Amino acid sequence: MHIPDGFIDLKTAAVTGVLSAGGLAGAIYGVKRYFKARVIAMMGVMSALIFALQMINFTIPGGTSGHLLGGALAAIILGPHAGAIAIAVVLIVQALIFMDGGIVALGSNIFNMAIVGVYGSFLIYWLLSKISKSRWMFFIAIGAASWLSVVAASFFCRTGAWYFRNLCHWNNNESHAGDPCNYRAGRSSYHNRSDLLY
Repeated sequence: MHIPDGFIDLKTAAVTGVLSAGGLAGAIYGVKRYFKARVIAMMGVMSALIFALQMINFTIPGGTSGHLLGGALAAIILGPHAGAIAIAVVLIVQALIFMDGGIVALGSNIFNMAIVGVYGSFLIYWLLSKISKSRWMFFIAIGAASWLSVVAASFFCRTGAWYFRNLCHWNNNESHAGDPCNYRAGRSSYHNRSDLLY
């Protein structure tokens, strides 16, 4: 799910970068309310654990591979605010040091996995936990939250790139850098192609 550079256009990268910056600013503000040395230690340990677990890849039919996302794990143990920061730190280290995910696309990756994945999974966990305090509901809530964190992040990864790409200026004679599908053929110049959404 790590989006590499060149896969999304600059408009998508800029918009998701702004959304990610706003989301992380809100997460930092939220963590400040219960900011203690123990919280810092837990965030560090969780970031290191998720970073190590994400290095373990498993094969998925179709020629690709997958790995643990960690959004639900971080959200349930640390809370959504600290969890979002922990996942963002992991993504930043992976992009800057290990080239796993693009630098330009870093905002998109943080938005998909640290914002949508963490807060979305925590919302499902919190709602299901309110239904019952039994052990079996606890495990159901964890499973549902883990599933949703991956599905929601994947959904926003795909639809976000498609939406912002379709609002760009296209021209038959343009070379669309960053457009993996190369939508030049048969397209005339247009602006604000919101009609593609209907």
